[in-house]
This record gives sequence, structure tokens and C-alpha cells, in this order.
Amino acid sequence: MAEWGRWEPIGGKRFQKGKRMMGTFEIADLFGITTEALRKYEAKGIIQPCRDENGYRKYSSWELTKIIRARQLRKEGISLNDIVAEMEGEDFMRQLRDMEDLRRKLTEEIAYREKLICWLDSQREELLAVEELGEGCKIELQSRRYCCVYMVGDTLVNKEGQEWEHLKEWIQALPFARVCYMGKGAYESMLSCLCLGEEELEQYGLWHLTPDLILSEQSYVVCNAVAEHSQSRDTSEECIAAARRRAKRLGVRLDGHVLLQMLWYTQREGIFQSHNKAMFPIKK
Repeated sequence: MAEWGRWEPIGGKRFQKGKRMMGTFEIADLFGITTEALRKYEAKGIIQPCRDENGYRKYSSWELTKIIRARQLRKEGISLNDIVAEMEGEDFMRQLRDMEDLRRKLTEEIAYREKLICWLDSQREELLAVEELGEGCKIELQSRRYCCVYMVGDTLVNKEGQEWEHLKEWIQALPFARVCYMGKGAYESMLSCLCLGEEELEQYGLWHLTPDLILSEQSYVVCNAVAEHSQSRDTSEECIAAARRRAKRLGVRLDGHVLLQMLWYTQREGIFQSHNKAMFPIKK
């Protein structure tokens, strides 16, 4: 590396002066932004291009440097309004506070993205397991599960005050909370819940959630179950009954309840399909 005061351009390159002023399309092309974005910068007072004799905007080297600074701040996640305040302000400590605030927000976002990647990995594994299971059944040990009820049958559960606030917190836990249905198979009495396993509460940092009920660690016979819904037809009870018949072939004693974990949901031409993991508790 050349020492300070003795540097030489790489390959003996020599630099020559070019244009003193650049046009709007040249600037937009250079930064990979639209001309509308440059207009916004101008409207906010971030840049002040001059006009040539034909009324076209021209940008000086100083305006170019200001755009570089503005783009730097935008890449950091700063809004245009905050860029204006940043470039107009002279409060050094305020700038440090803004940087710390941004750093904190980015750290929180990174932590969330890492949790989301873990969740996507678990979803992928579950879908692959569903594909492998096909029309068969298997016995599976499920860890303790924490649940918040939001519907009974097709009616929103009656919650007020603190219980309503708890439900809102569970909604905010999406996508990590899973939709589950539980009951004895009669649609009008099935509970619709948002559920999380004990290990998921730990993994996603959601111990602050308040459950309505907790399912104990339990062995289940697991099958796939697909229910269809439309304005005139609902096959939920039929699909549970069919899955239960398949589960009984394993020769174990089943409890009368069922736990359905929704895996995905599709709709086409007014027909809705709920693809579920049906779990039948094994009597101890």
C-alpha cells in the first residue's frame, strides 16, 4: 500500500475533470433511484439543484455529496423526515442517541428474524413429516401445550378486560402461535385456540403469554385430516371420524377427545380446505 503523500492510482490511472453539473437522469442512474425520489429530496430541502437556461435541473458536486449522505442515511433505515432533521441539526449528542436507537431497533429485528428462521425450519420439517405420513398413522409424544381460546364453535369467545388483553397478546405472537381445535368432534362445541408448546415458549421468548388452559404431556395417535367448508357444507366432523377410524387400527385405546393442529389453509371457488394434523390422546 502506498504511503500517505506518495500514493499513486492503481495501474497508473490518471483522473481528469469531467462535468461540473449533472442532469437528473444521470444522477438517478448513478444512484439506482427514480427521478421521483430526487424530487422528494428536493421537496424536503435535502438538495437544491439549480436550473439551466432551458429550465432543466442540474446538480453540482456539492449536491452529489449531499445525495451520497442522504442515501447513506436511507440505507441505515432513516426516514426522509429524520434525514432532514439529521442534516439540519447541529446537536452531536442527539445524533449519537439516534444512532443508538437505530442500533437497538436493528438488534431487535435481527433477533426476531432469527426466531422466524427457526420457526420456518420447524414448519418445513412438519410439512415433510405430513407428506411422509400420507394416509398412515403413528404414535407421537407431545410436550405440554399452552392454549388461548378465541372461539367456541363458530362464535367468538366472550372475553373482556384483562382476558381480552391476554388474547391480543396471543394474536401479537403470530406467526409462532399455532391454530388448534380441540373437543370431542362436535363442531358446535369445538374450541378454537392459539397454542404453543412448552419448548416453543422458551425458544421464541413468549413466557409472558397467559394461557386459558394447559394440555399435559401426552402420547397421541397422529393422522392427517383434511376438512372442507363452504356456504352449504362442512366436513369437519366427517374428516375427524375418518381419521379416528384410521387411528384405531393401531390397536391402542383412544380418549374421546381430538386435537387438530392446522397446518395450512386453502380456498378455491368458494370451497375452503383446512389441512390438519389430527391427534387422538391415548388412554393411560
